Amino acid sequence: MTDNTAKRCTRCIQCKKKLGVIEYRCKCDKLFCISHLQPQEHQCTFDYKLDATQLLTKQLVVGPLSSKIDPI
Repeated sequence: MTDNTAKRCTRCIQCKKKLGVIEYRCKCDKLFCISHLQPQEHQCTFDYKLDATQLLTKQLVVGPLSSKIDPI
């Protein structure tokens, strides 16, 4: 027998609207409807500035790809 009590009902954290098939997960790891997905709509706690800084730092450490290519 299957257990139907384990049915997962996901709702938007902000407005409690049922999400259905498509779930929108923010970078702060919470589920939202399409209306509240934008960070300014739900007072997002994720630090986008720090994330971008870390990404740029990682890209600069790797260096340009031209130094890895052998000249003809």
